[in-house]
Amino acid sequence: MVTIAFYIDGYHIKNHANYASKGSDIVCAAISGICFGAINWFKQEDVLKYRANQKIPELVIKVKQTQNNLIALSVIKSQVATICKDYSDFCELKIYQKELE
Repeated sequence: MVTIAFYIDGYHIKNHANYASKGSDIVCAAISGICFGAINWFKQEDVLKYRANQKIPELVIKVKQTQNNLIALSVIKSQVATICKDYSDFCELKIYQKELE
């Protein structure tokens, strides 16, 4: 199961959804597409922490809390929440009202 944790200033994604075999997993593809694609939206100088590890798999991003970044995180969270609602056996969404460490 993929776990997506949202914080005030970023998100942390870990594990595979295991909806289907590697390369055919639409849940992983959707979550990855949203979250990796969103990284391109953030200004480089706003990214405070970035870690991606394909072996685990894991993605961590922490950004400065600007108005635009907070709006972007809200949109990303909304998109991910829709997927997690429809595929709750394969992904878990956690929302924390604190900063990512």
